[in-house]
Amino acid sequence: MERTVQSPRRTIQIPTYEGVVSGGQVRLLGAPPLPEGTRVYVTVVTGHPTVDMSEPTADELAYLATAGGSFEWLEDEPELYTDADLEERFEWA
Repeated sequence: MERTVQSPRRTIQIPTYEGVVSGGQVRLLGAPPLPEGTRVYVTVVTGHPTVDMSEPTADELAYLATAGGSFEWLEDEPELYTDADLEERFEWA
């Protein structure tokens, strides 16, 4: 995986390689040979990270919509209804 980071002064390519520790040394798996003296940064991930690919719950979708600003346009909308318009009041409302 490779990520590109841009700043006003330069663009940096940040490749990511998987590796393992063997004999106290980090051994990269499937990575091209790196030139001697290349500066590297190592992030250690313990265990095996998993990605939950199941469908998001209704609560997760509501959080994403709210946190993402999907409903911000409603702040400028006039209130069309009041509590007096309710035919039935739910305990949670």
